[in-house]
Amino acid sequence: MKLLFMKKVFLSLFFLWIILSILTLPYNALNTVLDIKSWFFLTDNQKREKIFGDTYDYIYFINSKTPKNSNIYIFSKDGKIGLIARYFLYPRKLYVTKDDSNLINLLKHESFDYISLYDKEKIIQNYKLFAKYQSKTTFHFGIIYKKI
Repeated sequence: MKLLFMKKVFLSLFFLWIILSILTLPYNALNTVLDIKSWFFLTDNQKREKIFGDTYDYIYFINSKTPKNSNIYIFSKDGKIGLIARYFLYPRKLYVTKDDSNLINLLKHESFDYISLYDKEKIIQNYKLFAKYQSKTTFHFGIIYKKI
């Protein structure tokens, strides 16, 4: 008796699961079509902006302002910038950090063509303000300094 009851419960749940799966199929198909339609006509830059947000805009800004053979120090508290910068700013040589406390000591031993600060403003000796970035959608900003 107990076995028969368990069998009925199992079959009922199994058929309910199948019915719900079939009912969600049109919804999932419609969402797939709408997602493809919304992304299909976007350019590569627009797709990257949607995926990475302001981070990609800032990296694109650095890419457009610096030559390919540059040696760049990038400071950002956001670790995502370092990962994305290494991919999109290649072949530039990058030094990416989340801690700028050793910047002055580092500048004594290393020579950077550019210093890029994200969401931070700082006066750096032997470097002049080269370009400023301001996000279109948020409060984020970035500054690029060039070696004098």
